[in-house]
Amino acid sequence: MIADLRLGQLEPSDRERVLAVVDDWWGRPMPGLLPRPFFTHFRDTSFVIKQGEELVAFLLGFLSQTYPDEAYVHAVAVAPAFRDQGVGRLLYRHFIDVVIRRGTRRVHAITSAANVGSLAFHRRLGFSVQLSDEDGGDAPAELVLELPPIARYSGPTGRDG
Repeated sequence: MIADLRLGQLEPSDRERVLAVVDDWWGRPMPGLLPRPFFTHFRDTSFVIKQGEELVAFLLGFLSQTYPDEAYVHAVAVAPAFRDQGVGRLLYRHFIDVVIRRGTRRVHAITSAANVGSLAFHRRLGFSVQLSDEDGGDAPAELVLELPPIARYSGPTGRDG
């Protein structure tokens, strides 16, 4: 199923396709999570994977303006039919390869503490998970990946979600 996948930069023209699938892919409404500036101002660090013209996955990320050695993954999703095939890992590997060359030493992300699939996926990538007590089971979980020096970095390993 993963034959003929193309990884490329997120383009402004991808926004409507992403908005059309994101709620279904995440299993809940995500109003306002993906404003237009993500599709124009963070294209160097935001990516899509397509099979032909079909959107398979996306990752919206950026370099921190406050902490020059940090990056942040704002949103990532993989079409249900393409999960558990390495697609999410491919997106993260590409993002990390791009930001590590720009001096990034740490990658941050947030997910819901109730999203056990996302927590397990990020742990397999090497992220540490810090759970919060606020908001009960749907509290945010802070995710942090410490990156090794570029000379030793070979990308995440193992299976993805």
